[in-house]
Amino acid sequence: QEIREKYGNHILLDSRRRGETKSLVGDVMVIVIFVNDGISSWTERAKKDYCRIYFSAMKKIETAARAQGVRLKLMNAFDEVNLPMDCTMDNIPAWTAAVVKKKGHNTIRDMQKEYKRLYNSDEAPIVFAFNRKFRSYAQAADAQYPYGNEFCVASMDGSVKTVIHELLHQFGAEDLYYPEAVRSVVDRIFPYSVMGGSIGDEIDPLTSYLIGWREDIDARSERVLEKTKHLT
Repeated sequence: QEIREKYGNHILLDSRRRGETKSLVGDVMVIVIFVNDGISSWTERAKKDYCRIYFSAMKKIETAARAQGVRLKLMNAFDEVNLPMDCTMDNIPAWTAAVVKKKGHNTIRDMQKEYKRLYNSDEAPIVFAFNRKFRSYAQAADAQYPYGNEFCVASMDGSVKTVIHELLHQFGAEDLYYPEAVRSVVDRIFPYSVMGGSIGDEIDPLTSYLIGWREDIDARSERVLEKTKHLT
């Protein structure tokens, strides 16, 4: 509460406990949907290659949670859909709506709620995976859109760090490599952060706070907030 009062409008706190997926704690069912569209489709070999990286990322997250005394069980469900369209960043609303409709739902939030009910899980983040190379990205809820759709869009060319980075966005983690005013601070204080600009895959204390692994802000995290509080 003290942190909220002191840094209530801070851009790096915008996404904590927003949207449908709030905290990376408890029983979490990660839903991976392999999407075949007009540009690319999945082969069994490609899915195995993707899953090798994906499961390594899940193991690292669970290990990090355990080291911080957090109970986390990551479960996984896989599905596949075929869409007669090209799915790109230019038509995200159209193709995500088409996937949701294929699965018998009206919205991504409805689909998440159904998965949570079906698997009796605390959270159900959604990952849309494509068998082609591009820069993976995530859409998460924040203070401006607290109930916005949350999901990851994953490239088959992703690394373990990328999988972790994008998944954590759904639980409130913020990019710590942009803008430059943030990156320059984070590179000094959390040089190996998975949310930063380095090759590191550490879940730093500020990110731990944002994803619900801790209820307090440590001294280093407060330094980051203090040095970037002027940003809007």
